Amino acid sequence: MAQVVSVLVYGVNDTDLNYPTMGFPTQGIIVRPAPTNKTLKGVAMATVIQILPAGTKVGQDQYFSPTATATVITACNA
Repeated sequence: MAQVVSVLVYGVNDTDLNYPTMGFPTQGIIVRPAPTNKTLKGVAMATVIQILPAGTKVGQDQYFSPTATATVITACNA
């Protein structure tokens, strides 16, 4: 099983990113479909990734990706 999965990330919360590829752990994350009509940099977002809370942090950042949700989940399980 992979330990880290690389995903194109166009933004965090509502902020555009300049470095679109990020690595996420394959465990301890939530992968879900993005809200309908969510776009960043003119590209439709398909997936939201959140790292599960640790320590005292209450709210977690939402990382938006145009990659299909099923593709991210499959990569995490490979």
